[in-house]
Amino acid sequence: MPWLAVTEVDHGLAPDCSAHLETVASFAAASCWYSIVLAQVALRLGELMTAETFKT
Repeated sequence: MPWLAVTEVDHGLAPDCSAHLETVASFAAASCWYSIVLAQVALRLGELMTAETFKT
């Protein structure tokens, strides 16, 4: 049964997989950056609403 024979395994990434991993990493970084920006906007809006309420 040749499919059960032990063969040497290459644990490196296939050359075409690196582009996919770079794309996923870029989307993850953009998503994280976007989340941080949204949190900063929410905090700033809260500060503006508080200032408007207390007329400072």
